[in-house]
Amino acid sequence: MARFESVRADELGCLLSYLAMATVLVLWYGLWFPRGSVLVAHMVVLCISGASMIWRAHTGWLTLGGLTALGYFCYGVMEAYASPDQRVPALAVVLLSCAYFVSLAYYIRRQRAAKRALSPQPAESTVPGE
Repeated sequence: MARFESVRADELGCLLSYLAMATVLVLWYGLWFPRGSVLVAHMVVLCISGASMIWRAHTGWLTLGGLTALGYFCYGVMEAYASPDQRVPALAVVLLSCAYFVSLAYYIRRQRAAKRALSPQPAESTVPGE
């Protein structure tokens, strides 16, 4: 329960957008336009493992999730352009990928600001003329 109390909005945004993107992908390949059970099983394993890594909210895992979201973003743009019948789920994946990118940018920005606040400031010189 302590994990829920320490979750920030940017971490939660990353997690929720990734889980929503995973849900749309599983529904897309599993129910709306079935392409095979092996692909759906692969998507489920990939999405669950990615969400469990993002839950830890470590910068490296969140960046890895961002790279995965970038791949899904590219795939969604390609499907939205090439397949008119699959345009709605493809655009949903694109929008959720963008939401993940924005949340990740806020997370990294907050981490850098916290690191800057903890680093010692250079001492001012007391010697005249410097």
